[in-house]
Amino acid sequence: MRLLTHNMLSSNIKGVTNGFPLRIEVEKVVEKQVDFNADFLKNMFLKLEWMALVGASQTMGYDELPQEAEPSMLDSDHFLKRLHHALLELHLEEGALICPETGLRFLVNKGIPNMLLHEDERLKKRSCDLVGYPIAKGSFT
Repeated sequence: MRLLTHNMLSSNIKGVTNGFPLRIEVEKVVEKQVDFNADFLKNMFLKLEWMALVGASQTMGYDELPQEAEPSMLDSDHFLKRLHHALLELHLEEGALICPETGLRFLVNKGIPNMLLHEDERLKKRSCDLVGYPIAKGSFT
């Protein structure tokens, strides 16, 4: 899963109000070469949640993005190449995405995030909601 995908995903659990950004639990990261396209990066820049991208790239072992970014930086090839690498070439191959509100883990297997809830997870979420108990963080696997 590319960090571009991660930057667009949020928890799909009914009733969750704070489902972004999903935390990343890394088991395996791979780097895959992708053709550089400056126009694509410039068009995507304003759609990105920058701090979520910086945090995700750091979690995956890449510390080359600045903490803050502004559109004027898009004139720098150096900046664009770092953005390109973080957004398109780093792949979470194995691991999990974790809902920041509920702690529910969505597994990532062979680079594909599984955002579907199993029936037992839906029932447990519903029963906790009905009795008014918060779901313990990390209670789902």
